[in-house]
Amino acid sequence: MKTKILIILILLFCFQVNAQSTFKEGFYTNNSGDSIQGLIKDLDWKTNPDEIQFKTNSASRIRNLKPEDISFFEIFNKVKYKSVEVDIDKSDNSISKLSKNRLPEFESEHVFLKVLESGAAKLYKLENSSFIRYFYETEEKSIQQLIYKKYLDKTNKIRENQNFRQQLLNALQCNDLSTNQFKNLKYDERSLKKIFNTYNKCLNSSDYSYTNDKSKGSFHLSFRPGVQFATLDVDDVSNAGLDADFPNETSFRIGLEMELILPFNNKKWSVTLEPTYQEYNSRRDYLIDEFFPVNREVSYASIEVPLSVRYYSFLSSNHQLFINAGIAYDIGIGDNEINGIRTRQLDLNAQFNPVFGIGYQFNKKFVFEFRYQAGRDLLFDYTVASSKYNSASLILGYKLF
Repeated sequence: MKTKILIILILLFCFQVNAQSTFKEGFYTNNSGDSIQGLIKDLDWKTNPDEIQFKTNSASRIRNLKPEDISFFEIFNKVKYKSVEVDIDKSDNSISKLSKNRLPEFESEHVFLKVLESGAAKLYKLENSSFIRYFYETEEKSIQQLIYKKYLDKTNKIRENQNFRQQLLNALQCNDLSTNQFKNLKYDERSLKKIFNTYNKCLNSSDYSYTNDKSKGSFHLSFRPGVQFATLDVDDVSNAGLDADFPNETSFRIGLEMELILPFNNKKWSVTLEPTYQEYNSRRDYLIDEFFPVNREVSYASIEVPLSVRYYSFLSSNHQLFINAGIAYDIGIGDNEINGIRTRQLDLNAQFNPVFGIGYQFNKKFVFEFRYQAGRDLLFDYTVASSKYNSASLILGYKLF
């Protein structure tokens, strides 16, 4: 029953995630040069998008636009992308896959390039799961990749083709830039943006500089008491007829959650760690016959340490739904055991087990969560006995900071 309830709640959450609006004002330019203003779905891309979702107004249908369909798009006050077919060196820079060819190995592809700097000289970025490449454009040169490549020489030593320094030395000449500034230039966004920005200001032609206003991530600490409902089923071959399905017991749980908000996708993702005290105590009475009453008691207390990934759905600035999933490690406290009259003692030790939750956050301070944990075997050390410990919790949380 608890599992079914959790599935229903997750489905409702997913429906809400799909229904929520993340469209922001912007425009795109078609291949005929016409600008069409409307709403673009802002996914706060960490990597360059393969397509965008656009609609002319909140009630119109969504259009999916690929790089070959348009020439440019912008989300106002956020980000710009230029659509272009370029030659890209896709050489792998991981040590185990380095090429022995010093020269770039180009492949032509139509992509969205992120605009980092614009003016007399333009700087672009292409990032995917495998590599990051930078591109430049001037009034004299069309868009070209800035060349940086690791490779193996004839003696299998790792070398670097850093031709991007010479490319920029030739292209960005002004009184405010010296040869030494190019000599030690790094192939990263911050260093390249700085030198392009200096050049454009030198020519009084700087008209856009991308500002990454995302934080590196934020950390929160929350106090999270709650109520736990748990059951324990025991299968003990050594005590035939004395398998115990211990009843559902209600107990208090208390946790302290540490949450790291990840700085991408509009800060919808986070990683949480929540050391939590929980306990379960129960008893079963048996009557083998009228002369042999038997009982079994379980005493179990531990610190659970669930590590989870969480996803937020922003209903408004003060209301968020979230869903999380992860795995919990259990640290026993005291004498955790099953014992009783005329039955042997079984010591309890826990394994890792999956954790799922769905919740609601209000005013970025108060939290209500339903959490379910399944499939924890407390008798995995035994070959003739096994168990299944399931628990569900209702949690109230308060964010301390």
